[in-house]
Amino acid sequence: MRDSVVVDGVGKTYSERRRAIREARFRVVPGEFLSLLGPSGCGKSTLLMMIAGLLAPSRGTIRVADREVRGGGRTSASSSSRPCCCRGAPCSTTCCCPIEMLRLRRADYEGRAHALLAMAGWTTRGHAAARASAG
Repeated sequence: MRDSVVVDGVGKTYSERRRAIREARFRVVPGEFLSLLGPSGCGKSTLLMMIAGLLAPSRGTIRVADREVRGGGRTSASSSSRPCCCRGAPCSTTCCCPIEMLRLRRADYEGRAHALLAMAGWTTRGHAAARASAG
């Protein structure tokens, strides 16, 4: 059976003193459901961001649908249960945080962000507070 996700010896180190993930190793096959559990700050979000291609692993390999994920890609999107900008910020501001983190021109992506918010039933004017999505 073909694997959906393979994480093989993946680690993430930001500096000598800041290691987010020592080593992660698992396989997910089609139809399986995976939960990442652990205390705050243990690397769950970092691992998910690497699988999505938003961060590059420091070591090891990640494969999604038999294609290696190296990080720095812009084909994935991610959302957090907590606003990444500031509490009470408009949803459109929080939705565009990854665009700003990648140092892309916000104006090039803002229309798509508003369309996605509208699809989710949120205001397209950006006045709804991001705290509504926390969960």
